[in-house]
Amino acid sequence: QFESLVGDGKGENGAGVHLTGKDQEDAEELQKAWAFNKLTSDRISLWRSLPDGRSSQCKALHYDSDLPHASVAIIFNNEALSALLRTVWSVLDRTPKASYTR
Repeated sequence: QFESLVGDGKGENGAGVHLTGKDQEDAEELQKAWAFNKLTSDRISLWRSLPDGRSSQCKALHYDSDLPHASVAIIFNNEALSALLRTVWSVLDRTPKASYTR
């Protein structure tokens, strides 16, 4: 049900999403309660692609494949479901499986 709100291609590769008309008005009202654009967040896929924003120096670094395990703590309070789920999926999809245990 949640993904039924998502618009095709919205936010792909980090692209902006532009609202007009009633959507823009609704987004402005939601902004007052959520302090961010919840309407747009709800329309961006949980599994969107993102560009690699690292500098060329960072991209040139190579790490051992045998890295220690890591824990990820996601601290949230009164977070919109779309933003929270996108964060969780980003961690799970972009972290090597051998790096986490839970």
